[in-house]
Amino acid sequence: MTRWKSRFRSTFENLSTGYKGFLLITVLAYLLAVILLFQAFRPRVDRWQEILPFVLVTLNCYPVYNALTLRAIEIFELLFIAVAMWWSSKEHRTPATEAATGLALAAGALTKFIPGVLIFGLFAGRRWTALRWSIGGTAAGLALAHLTLGLGNNPMFAGIVPSEDS
Repeated sequence: MTRWKSRFRSTFENLSTGYKGFLLITVLAYLLAVILLFQAFRPRVDRWQEILPFVLVTLNCYPVYNALTLRAIEIFELLFIAVAMWWSSKEHRTPATEAATGLALAAGALTKFIPGVLIFGLFAGRRWTALRWSIGGTAAGLALAHLTLGLGNNPMFAGIVPSEDS
């Protein structure tokens, strides 16, 4: 475990540089999420005059500012939901895009809990391909996390599952 920590720490010369790097990545993830959400809703918006208020509202939003300044992971949660919505739009419905929708929701569910709740929407909409991929992707991600990190290193399971350190 210490090998991974030292490799990560050597990526940035100091904490300030690491923070700026993470901030750049999260800002880019947020802008990509906004673009994908706009593309998902694009059939309803045709003129740039209708786009401008959307851009101003999304860029001037306190929860976004808060998530960026606190280095929170919610931006990536939004990105995975936006990717799933973009793949799930009516013009993209094929078996491959249904699989991509399911995998995006699985990645979101592995990031935070809330995108996992959206998986039930696939069941309600009888979108079986996307549902299978989302459940399978979540299970594979959990198995990979267990194999690489172990459940004992997860704060949620602390004291319940023995770790390598105990």
